[in-house]
Amino acid sequence: MAQGARDHVTAPVAVVAAGAAALPDTVAAAARRAPGVTAAVRVKRTSAYDREDGMVRQRAAWYVDGPDVTRVLRLPVTAGSAAGLTGGAVAVAQTVADAHGWRVGSQATLRLGDGAAVRLRVAATYRDRLGLPAFLLAWPLASGHTAVPAPDAVYLALAPKATATATTATATPTATTASAAAVIEAVEAAVRPLGGTVVPTAVHLAAVDAEFDSLARLALLAIIGMAVVYTGISVANVHLMAATGRAHDLTTLRLAGATWGRLFMIAGCEAALTGVAGALLACLVTAATLAAVAVAVRPLVSTVPLAIPWPPLLATAAACVIAALLAGLLPMAGGARRR
Repeated sequence: MAQGARDHVTAPVAVVAAGAAALPDTVAAAARRAPGVTAAVRVKRTSAYDREDGMVRQRAAWYVDGPDVTRVLRLPVTAGSAAGLTGGAVAVAQTVADAHGWRVGSQATLRLGDGAAVRLRVAATYRDRLGLPAFLLAWPLASGHTAVPAPDAVYLALAPKATATATTATATPTATTASAAAVIEAVEAAVRPLGGTVVPTAVHLAAVDAEFDSLARLALLAIIGMAVVYTGISVANVHLMAATGRAHDLTTLRLAGATWGRLFMIAGCEAALTGVAGALLACLVTAATLAAVAVAVRPLVSTVPLAIPWPPLLATAAACVIAALLAGLLPMAGGARRR
């Protein structure tokens, strides 16, 4: 999703809230009046709901300034034009449009974030891509259907010379870079009194990614954490049953002259070998799953970055191996104490 957003947001800089307060709606007009700014597009993320196959589905949606949206977003339009995204209009991702039989000019019935049902004219359809929502809603709808009709950010399109260097931190000072700096300074001066500040779009997207990652980690902790706990219990239970079932074999080895230290080493090596084999098999299954996911999403994004969270994975594998060791050795320790 993060890579998809970077693929499609072409604005070099964005205006975001300078503090904890929401960005006022008037900041876009102030930025638009600054010299060198060719477009200032408000963007607010929300959700919209449609009914498909008898089910209500929640889908991602953005409120945007429609006529200028293609100046700050790379929108793969398949029919219609984003220029018509005004008033009671909507742009729809192609798969959603196909599911409902919507075409440009059709009337789409949606429920917005406040639960209100609206009928909107389909102004455009676009290819499904990660990083883009299912619906692009005209900004005038935000004032009537959101509690705080304030943009999350205002994406700015700059004059060509300023755009070429606005995001280049290592560029050598030239008249062009000076022009870019002058444009950004003018925008900053215009939006600062309203509580806004200008940042490179990459910085803004990184902050959005960090917030999403934080929520994703909490969700994974709640979902996967339970699975890991029960997996550990299963591992311990299997080894406890195996150790109990082999009590006769261990007694025979002890009578044959094996020391308790040797028996502990045998049981420990077996438990560790089982844990390591399980971890390796899990790696193979995970690799196959990731490969399948990468192939599936490749049509939806330019690249599929792979980020493996090694610390929690290694910690989980180590915990399972330790559980196996304890479950395999504790019964023997009890037997050794009794003798």
